[in-house]
Amino acid sequence: MANKKVLIVEDDQVIAYVHAYYAEQCGLEVTDCVESGEKALESIERNKPDAVLMDIRIEGEISGIDTAKKIREQLDIPIIFISGNSDTRTQSEIIDDGKTYFLVKPIRPDDLQALLGKI
Repeated sequence: MANKKVLIVEDDQVIAYVHAYYAEQCGLEVTDCVESGEKALESIERNKPDAVLMDIRIEGEISGIDTAKKIREQLDIPIIFISGNSDTRTQSEIIDDGKTYFLVKPIRPDDLQALLGKI
């Protein structure tokens, strides 16, 4: 996925920084790091990323899952959910469309790299 653009949606600034660093190490250009669904929707309109790294529980009025659904209405791009909640119920809420992926926090660079190789 070299030279591809990615949006990071994460409400913890330290984790967002780490995810941005990992994404850059994987050859991605980070277009933006935002903490809410509302800001994510604004950012995808401006930046047209090729993929999104999305936390499930984020700031704002809409969840990461609902934000992903709204993003998909605008762009048909892969969404990688990154969450500390790995239970079956949480994972079952995630869109199952062949372009949605799930990683459990804390992620490692090689986990992200392996997943990026699939998309």
